[in-house]
Amino acid sequence: MLAGITDSEVALKGDKTDAASILQPMYNQEYKAVRWTKSHYKTKGQDHNIKLVPLYEIGDEKYEIYFTVKK
Repeated sequence: MLAGITDSEVALKGDKTDAASILQPMYNQEYKAVRWTKSHYKTKGQDHNIKLVPLYEIGDEKYEIYFTVKK
């Protein structure tokens, strides 16, 4: 499960059946020694772009798990 690091409720824009319309990988390169970075994403084309990371990596940050998606 991914958590978006944000301190307020965020509504995303895009096609909810196509994750690529909303998210992009945080890292373009694949690092074999650091496998967990494959699960880091960031939003694209949003009013306020946010970083999404696995929930188990969240410490003291404020985050949101469920997002409203608007076209």
